[in-house]
Amino acid sequence: MNERAWLVGVDSGGTFTDLIAVEQKAGEFRRAKVPSVSADPSAAVLDALGKLFADGVAPSSIALFVHGTAVATNALLEGKGVRAGLLITRGFRAVYEARGWSQPLGSDLVDVFYQKPPMLTPQWLTEEVTERHDYRGEVVTPLDEPGLRQSVRQLKAKGVEAIAVCFLFSFLNPTHEQHAAAIVAVVNPHFPATVNLYFPTAHLVYNTVLAALGQLNPARAVAPSGLGSGAITIGYRTSRAGKAAVLYELLYTSLGGTSRHDGAAMVMVMNHFTPGTPMEIFESEYPLRVRSYEVVRGSAGAGRYRGCLGYAREFEVLEDGVLTVRSSNHRFATPGYGDGSSPPPSRVILNPDRADREVLDILDTRHLKAGDVIRFERSGGAGFGPPAERAPEAVREDVRNGYVSPDAAAGIYGQPQEDP
Repeated sequence: MNERAWLVGVDSGGTFTDLIAVEQKAGEFRRAKVPSVSADPSAAVLDALGKLFADGVAPSSIALFVHGTAVATNALLEGKGVRAGLLITRGFRAVYEARGWSQPLGSDLVDVFYQKPPMLTPQWLTEEVTERHDYRGEVVTPLDEPGLRQSVRQLKAKGVEAIAVCFLFSFLNPTHEQHAAAIVAVVNPHFPATVNLYFPTAHLVYNTVLAALGQLNPARAVAPSGLGSGAITIGYRTSRAGKAAVLYELLYTSLGGTSRHDGAAMVMVMNHFTPGTPMEIFESEYPLRVRSYEVVRGSAGAGRYRGCLGYAREFEVLEDGVLTVRSSNHRFATPGYGDGSSPPPSRVILNPDRADREVLDILDTRHLKAGDVIRFERSGGAGFGPPAERAPEAVREDVRNGYVSPDAAAGIYGQPQEDP
């Protein structure tokens, strides 16, 4: 392996794309400046990297690559984006007008002349579409395809060059948005149609990009994280405060092994924070009991550096309620890297210890009765490298901590261990 370690940063601007590289040990610098490509900013990034490689820096010696861009920010600040239209659920025009994300800060809190930022898509470029999902992701009103096509034609007549689609509860059931995007492409193939972000899809793309970058620079490769992201809600007619309430909790996973160490435990992929609500808050605010919150033995992919383990959480509901699950990765396991192993998929189980035990789907709704138990098992990360190359002391520590069973230590890692 090349011992030189270059740190590379690229800034994509509207006119030029600048690259600077630093080799810390020798204190060497490299610079490259190339014209930006407005139609495809990534082309200029590749041009800059090409100059760096031509200057003697090997791709395998890049230890850190950081990319930043001001293109989108400048377009917003200068108002130079294309004219965009918005398709929204009929009857909900005020959602974007209200701009709930816009919160005043500092002197704006008391400024009598305060104004919200301008709308990117004004009301005259907004078209309503007849469709509706409910809080469980179930269809209340089917998508009106003829009406949708007419709305797209009206936006086209107003000169829009891009269309955004934002329908209610599409994060639970994206089918209406996806179908609308396809219709936009058919009615006018020149218009791209952006839809709401669905986190599990972004999670897949993130892992795919990391896998591709790992082929470019194996020294910086990482195994994929588990794919157990999502969220749950439990609705109650009466909370501890005596009012109707809805519990909302994010589901997260663990990271895969890397070329340097085991994966990190129980985080949200891409931003690496752990959003879990404290157990005491759950039980003091909602009529439920947290029966367990534990790491699951054997839930990580094995490898020279293993993924970190997934977790399981069990809730016992103390009053009737409605459960909505939005999960992922119940059928396909995350692949390991370089002969590393896959972790088991995630699962959501209703009443795991009873005869009426039921494994739920990734998008599911159930009416819960007092005494029902719901168990969420989240996938761990994938393994990096052959398990047979894992250090003996690491296997011993895994068995001691209960992460790996003695049988798995012998069968998967080839290193028999005594039960601690």
